[in-house]
Amino acid sequence: MDKHSNRVLIDVDGTMTVGPGNSPHEFAPLQAGVRAFLGALKDRGMEVVIFSARSPVEAVRQFLKREDLLRYVDGVTRTKKPSRIIVDDRAVTFRGNYAATLAEIDRFKPHWQKEHDFSSVMAILTPDLADKIREIGEKIPDEDLHEKGRDKEPHITLKWGIHGDDAAGARRAISGHGPVSIKLGAPSLFESDKHDVLKVDVDSPALHELNAEINRECPHTDTFPEYHPHVTVAYLKTGLGKKHLPIEGIEGLSGVLNEAVFSDRRDIRHKIPLLGSR
Repeated sequence: MDKHSNRVLIDVDGTMTVGPGNSPHEFAPLQAGVRAFLGALKDRGMEVVIFSARSPVEAVRQFLKREDLLRYVDGVTRTKKPSRIIVDDRAVTFRGNYAATLAEIDRFKPHWQKEHDFSSVMAILTPDLADKIREIGEKIPDEDLHEKGRDKEPHITLKWGIHGDDAAGARRAISGHGPVSIKLGAPSLFESDKHDVLKVDVDSPALHELNAEINRECPHTDTFPEYHPHVTVAYLKTGLGKKHLPIEGIEGLSGVLNEAVFSDRRDIRHKIPLLGSR
């Protein structure tokens, strides 16, 4: 038997995570189900080797340790070692036909670059507030969750519905606004026939100002008649949201936001700092 026939080589960015990271030490959130996937490979007796072109490779090892994934892993490498299978978000499988392969290359997009109808702008929560939101989500049993699951990147949407992929208008509207003070309200629900959305409303006049300025600078389609800033905690199966209310310890928490992100239709992100003052 080939000594490599039991090895599975798995990419990190966009394969184990939902997309690329923005720096060598910054990783996107994990894909839903990655632990179960790695566990199933180990149950099959596979040798699991994690591949990443990131430098240093120790950053990948530390990421896996933080996410409690090292127990599934037999090795971490920057070299594409001989393997039975390579799992990668940018791979095209050659099936003996170059014309078909060229056609697939021409139309290829990684899964995380699937185009949305619109671009958006979001305000990034401070780490302490983001952790509080994630703590609420982690207390929800998996069986109560809708397939969209928990929001692993808690944020406040400043504007959804922006036309095109140019961040210039949003940058003009946001840059120099200055840090944005916010106060969290009580957790509440948005209920629909598709799912329940557990959310936390946000009180902040500055967010309304930014929303109005983005509206002036960016061609857009309004998908909601009024702007109601909030943080999404998780999507739950229809009718199950009420069992998770009320939630203590979140209402009244406050913070100062320092960064926004323009996310284009392919989920490529452009950071916009909130600097200066008015």
